[in-house]
Amino acid sequence: MIVEDSDMTFNNAVFDTDRDLLIEGYWQTEKYFADHKARIAKAFSFPEFDAGSQNHLLADKIKSHNAVSVHIRRGDYLKISNTSGICTEEYYDKAIRHIIEKCAPDMFVFFSDDINWCENHFKSLGQNLSVEFVGWNSGTNSFRDMQLMSLCDHNIIANSSFSWWGAWLNNNPNKTIIAPTRWMNGPGWPDITPDEWIKI
Repeated sequence: MIVEDSDMTFNNAVFDTDRDLLIEGYWQTEKYFADHKARIAKAFSFPEFDAGSQNHLLADKIKSHNAVSVHIRRGDYLKISNTSGICTEEYYDKAIRHIIEKCAPDMFVFFSDDINWCENHFKSLGQNLSVEFVGWNSGTNSFRDMQLMSLCDHNIIANSSFSWWGAWLNNNPNKTIIAPTRWMNGPGWPDITPDEWIKI
């Protein structure tokens, strides 16, 4: 049995055996599967949106813009103090400024488990840009948020595996991904985000 280190660093030992192996942990780094990226992206393809649905209409709008997804996870993170934590408003402000300067987007699409909070804090972006707040996908349809994230040209993610995958599955070859430098409260976790992603 191999138990993942607490800082989630890449551990090549999982490949150094030809016997059955029990592994325990999150193993959240593409270093375990980067050599199979195309195969994994194909396996994680999404079903089509229902024609005329809210998601279908938004997907068409995203495809016609230089769009950035922004994922803000609050909910359960507001209750956790010792192992994780929400990304700060300062993080999102810096990330948005950086991506505007670097990518000149004309659309931002916000995803959150607290979409009302997002509307209150980021509605001013709509003065100069198209801004959408997605709050209708929940329960068994939650994966649709990830699907919409993956359709955007660029992504600003939370310290969340949900938006991590939304950004990773984005197949834009010129995508810019911004991720938080601090993934959890504490040191470490250097291998979670791919090297080409921008850490703020």
